[in-house]
Amino acid sequence: MAKPPSRNPDWNRDEIILALDLYFTDPANPPGKDSPAVAELLALLNKMHRLSGAKTCDTLSNANGIYLKMMNLRALDPTYLAQGKVGMKAGGALERVV
Repeated sequence: MAKPPSRNPDWNRDEIILALDLYFTDPANPPGKDSPAVAELLALLNKMHRLSGAKTCDTLSNANGIYLKMMNLRALDPTYLAQGKVGMKAGGALERVV
C-alpha cells in the first residue's frame, strides 16, 4: 500500500476562488473557524480532493487552514488595506493572481 504524502498539496485556483467567495460574504467580519460556512467549504474541498483522486494526507483540509487562507486573502483586499490595516503576508503568488 502506498504511503500518503506527508504534506498537503498547495491550494489550487478553484479552491482559492471558493475561499475568496467565502471571505467576501462579509469582508469586515469573515466567518470564523467554527462557523457553519467554514464547515461547508471544508466538506466541499475534501469532496473535491476525493473525487479528483489526488493523493493527500489525513489532514488535507481543516477549518484552521480555510480561515488562514481567508486571512491571507485579506492581506490583498484593497478596502481592508485602505483602512491602514495589514493582513497576513504569507500568502502565495496564486492568491495575488486570483
